[in-house]
Amino acid sequence: MNANEFLLELEKYRVVRGRDFYQAPNARALAPAAVEEDATPSDASAPTAERDFWENLKLVLDGHYPEAEAKRIYDHFRACHRGVVESLNLDDLEDIATLKA
Repeated sequence: MNANEFLLELEKYRVVRGRDFYQAPNARALAPAAVEEDATPSDASAPTAERDFWENLKLVLDGHYPEAEAKRIYDHFRACHRGVVESLNLDDLEDIATLKA
């Protein structure tokens, strides 16, 4: 589904909140004009598959929040993730390994 098809589908539902209900400080990534079906990121600040998850998360947070708040969110998320990963046992890992995507 491309952006135009999505917008057509979205028009079938009533509006609960206006498009400007929440605008993050650098919300250019959320703007409809930035969404294209076969767009390739030409900007070094755009998240890509070549970067790892943590780099992409940092880029997204930096684009939506002030620097100090983005760092606080990133650090907290990283700490929570570390706690979850460290609490996994062998049975949990086996269950994860047998899941089908």
